[in-house]
This record gives sequence, C-alpha cells and structure tokens, in this order.
Amino acid sequence: PPDDDPKYTIVNDAVASTFSRSYATLQAACRSGIKGNWSATIQSMSKNMKTDGMEFDFEAGKGWDELSSEMANELMRHLPRNIESLWIDDSPHGSLVFDGVTEYVRTSKNL
Repeated sequence: PPDDDPKYTIVNDAVASTFSRSYATLQAACRSGIKGNWSATIQSMSKNMKTDGMEFDFEAGKGWDELSSEMANELMRHLPRNIESLWIDDSPHGSLVFDGVTEYVRTSKNL
C-alpha cells in the first residue's frame, strides 16, 4: 500500500518482523556489534505475529558466540508475544537469560 494508507504500517511491520525473526538476521545483528542494529532487529522481531515456536542453541560455534548476557536478556524480553513454545539449550548467560524469559512469560499470550 502507499505510505499514506492506514494499512502501510501493518504490512510493513509484518514483512520486517518476519525477516527480523529469522535466526540468521538475529545473529547478523548480534555480530555487527552496533547496538542500534541489535535494538532495531529485536524490536522489529517482537512485532511478529507467527505462533511457531522459537529455538535457541547457544552452544559455541552455533552463531551466537558474540551474544553477551545482556543481549540474551534483551532477546528473550523481545520475543514475539504469540509464540507457542520456547526452547533454549546450552545457555552460558546465567540468571540474565532467565530474567528475560521470566519477563517474556509474564507478558506473552500463548505460553
């Protein structure tokens, strides 16, 4: 739709959030080292309406090596609110990742 159409933001958010939700995009934003890229990506991901579960394997060499504990917390807090399941494996991020998951569960819709 044209930029001035009321549905433009809805369509734009749907497309952008689907792209941002992919693991490759999230990992690239993490690797970029640019806080603004990371923040924009996870904020966009949070608007995704898909209900498919998400899985994160934080084992070394799986694409998340540059993810700090603070970023893991932000990632969990910005998960799409409609996902039906969440799986986390080999997280070296301790209580910060669980704090993020707790915040996510408190505000999610389908868990």
